Amino acid sequence: MKKKCDFLPPRRQRWKFNFSLRMRLLVTLLLVGALHVSANSVAQTKVSLTMKNAAVEEVFQRLESMTGYTFLYNLDLLKGCGRVDVDARDEDFSQLLAGVLKPLGLAFKLDDRVVVIMRDDEKKEPKELVIKGRVIMKDSTTVPGATVVVKGTSTGVITNMDGTFTIAVPKQDENPVLVFSFVGLKKKEVKYEGKDMVVVMEEETQEVDEVVVTGYQRIRKSDMVGSTNTVKREDLFYNGTNSIEQMLQG
Repeated sequence: MKKKCDFLPPRRQRWKFNFSLRMRLLVTLLLVGALHVSANSVAQTKVSLTMKNAAVEEVFQRLESMTGYTFLYNLDLLKGCGRVDVDARDEDFSQLLAGVLKPLGLAFKLDDRVVVIMRDDEKKEPKELVIKGRVIMKDSTTVPGATVVVKGTSTGVITNMDGTFTIAVPKQDENPVLVFSFVGLKKKEVKYEGKDMVVVMEEETQEVDEVVVTGYQRIRKSDMVGSTNTVKREDLFYNGTNSIEQMLQG
């Protein structure tokens, strides 16, 4: 009795393996080619468009109707973008779109027939604002050891030996106000104006209450109980007295 063989001859097995491998390679090349053609078709799509003082969303809508591409975006991205002018004559679609979006801090990517609008990573603003400056007196003398604090916060630094300072503060809508202080100097508040700061400090003058010298202590005149007498410098040189006690006795 003959046994039934369930395998192919070696030659036919090699042919079947080669055919399968070729088919896989062919499918892969077709997919890569399709993607390449799709990308090239976008880049080679020519557009002529003229719009004046138009909202960005209006530009997207016009391009959708002209090219057949669908624009996908978050409305929050368009807030504050203002209005734009477009003047293109037979220009590549991708080049035109990049020219509109880049000044606005936006970018795009293509996903088949969909244009996805996103924030441009290159346009990300720093999260911190670095402020530099110098603290001096009216005569240009530097003030080392002065305290510099961001108003309303606990963020602060001390000036260096040459009176300079560098402080990093969180990015805000409005420029921060810095408070400068030093012992014996008037406290000063200065708003940052976007450039290196030069802060001029002034000496703090305080009025001294009139005092009375009793011979054994010094007290304010308003707190003195009893009679007092004022002694001038000329009175200390009175002829005929040998001591201050004799002069006070008359």
